[in-house]
Amino acid sequence: SLLPFFRGHSAIFTQPHEPWAFGQPYEVINRMTIQLRYRLLPYLYSVVAQCKEYGWPIVRPLFMAEPTNVQLRSVDDCYLLGESILVAPVLEKGAIERQVYLPEGAWYDFWTNDLLAGGQTITVTAPLERLPLFVRAGSVLPMWPEMHYVDVNAVQTLTLRVYPGDTETTLYEDAGEGLGYEDGDYRWVYIACERDGDKLIINRRTAGRYEPPYQSIKLEVVGLNREPSEVRVDRQGAPVWFYDADILELTVDTFRRVEITIPPVSPHEATLPHRPR
Repeated sequence: SLLPFFRGHSAIFTQPHEPWAFGQPYEVINRMTIQLRYRLLPYLYSVVAQCKEYGWPIVRPLFMAEPTNVQLRSVDDCYLLGESILVAPVLEKGAIERQVYLPEGAWYDFWTNDLLAGGQTITVTAPLERLPLFVRAGSVLPMWPEMHYVDVNAVQTLTLRVYPGDTETTLYEDAGEGLGYEDGDYRWVYIACERDGDKLIINRRTAGRYEPPYQSIKLEVVGLNREPSEVRVDRQGAPVWFYDADILELTVDTFRRVEITIPPVSPHEATLPHRPR
């Protein structure tokens, strides 16, 4: 489900293989997998746009994240989806875990939000219902709500899931159909994360004339090791925000800058977020 094309083909007199044709528990697992794809469509759309604009591959070999590591040139059992997501499918029948090399830098486990140090091989549990996924620290994943198909309902809120780190993420938006983009009806969105003492700062800027249909943006900032003492949006105090299980949730109409202050445990500690392990 995390490849550009996601299609099932068959032929007459062959065994049916629609997502619901295999019984339980596979029908539930297939549904979860398809829902994840649809939630990540804005990210995948951005990766496709970057491929068109700059020629960067949509699906990338691991060595593109660490070009000097010649050993990665022979790795063919996992891949990068764009620059932010590492996908490590299980290819051995019956396996419930696998080893994954994380390129240099820091990575978050997509499912647990654990922060992991790169430049190492880890063993990750991989039950059938959970594809091993990792997100590069500093990335921002745009996500839609769950839906049965594209445009079943107009998207009212775009979720931006922020994985703290020091880097910039580039997103692309247009109408999703038609040729308006050829006349300039599109925009690029640049979102950068940075640390400044006890603050996590998220800056957002746009370039282009396209106006998306969604009315609000929901920020999900993962991996915060303590509840923030203050959240400011465009230098004003945020009216409402929620913190639970290391995740900050905040919904705004729009923003250019978000500042999140994390109080240290002691005057000598100011770590943001968890140190990778």
